[in-house]
Amino acid sequence: MMRKTSTYGKAIIFVVIVWMVSEIFSFPSVMRQPDTQIKLMNGSFSFNGYFDKLLNNYNRPSTAPSGFPWPTTAAYIQGFEILNVGGLSSITIDNSRKEHDVFVRVVVHTVQGNFPVRQFYIPAFGSFTAKQLTPGEYEIRFQDLITGEMNKFAPHRLEERMTDAGQVIGQGYTVTLYGVINGNAPTARMSKDEF
Repeated sequence: MMRKTSTYGKAIIFVVIVWMVSEIFSFPSVMRQPDTQIKLMNGSFSFNGYFDKLLNNYNRPSTAPSGFPWPTTAAYIQGFEILNVGGLSSITIDNSRKEHDVFVRVVVHTVQGNFPVRQFYIPAFGSFTAKQLTPGEYEIRFQDLITGEMNKFAPHRLEERMTDAGQVIGQGYTVTLYGVINGNAPTARMSKDEF
């Protein structure tokens, strides 16, 4: 024998269906908000990268540009030379608040031209320091491996100086790949050919 659903029950079902449909159609815009995450028992998962990938029609290459596999942790990429070594300066790329993996190139500016001296991978929420850089003017270029977007920071000069005690010291330079209030290192978009 079937029971008839009351008008009250039908109204509740209707409200639930309307709410579910409204959530489904607003889902992408909600997920595009910064730091939107689903908390899981063993950590968290974010949909931001998923929707960025869908909206930008970009597929991450299965290997690094050198043809070798991407590192599993923040590290130099196998197959690329590590140049401009022997100095006392360093550049730190802070990706600790960004949920996208990045491919980074540190490019030196010289009178002969611009060329990459360090190329490395940084996973989401990680950071990496390129150490022992020689003095010079360096530009940091990075590619978001979820969206494919390529950006660069303005060139920055690294110098070594002598302290009053007669010791030569280098310079440490840090940039963040996430927005910082009152930050002073804006980025500019790049094309694939420029990168």
